[in-house]
Amino acid sequence: MTAVTLTAANVSPLPGAVCRNAIAGEAVGLGDIVGINSSTGYLELAQGDSNVVPAGIVVAVANEGAAAAVAGDACSVLMWGPVAGFSGMTPGAVYYLSDTAGDLDTATGTAKVIIGIAWSATVLVVHPMWYHTHT
Repeated sequence: MTAVTLTAANVSPLPGAVCRNAIAGEAVGLGDIVGINSSTGYLELAQGDSNVVPAGIVVAVANEGAAAAVAGDACSVLMWGPVAGFSGMTPGAVYYLSDTAGDLDTATGTAKVIIGIAWSATVLVVHPMWYHTHT
């Protein structure tokens, strides 16, 4: 498993992206994969070995110019579509939710969640989905 490199200052939704606003329930940063806690309704970091279902990637925080939000801050989450800010991705490759909180990875985490497909070395098309393997 290899974590994907991103530059928080370069994270931005591209035309066609679907974003929604939500309130952070904990510290989250630009580029983090987050989900909505079903008990609180707040954003939390998603990870492949937790019960937080991934909803998307943080692309903006209320404190404009900041790279992170604290609990109680408003955030914009890209739930579907293209997002820039990554580097070194392989175009056409599938990227997954890591077992490390908030991270994107080249290999599946415990929960087996696809986060998206690389459009280019720097752009990920986000489309969170579970996948199943046949045995």
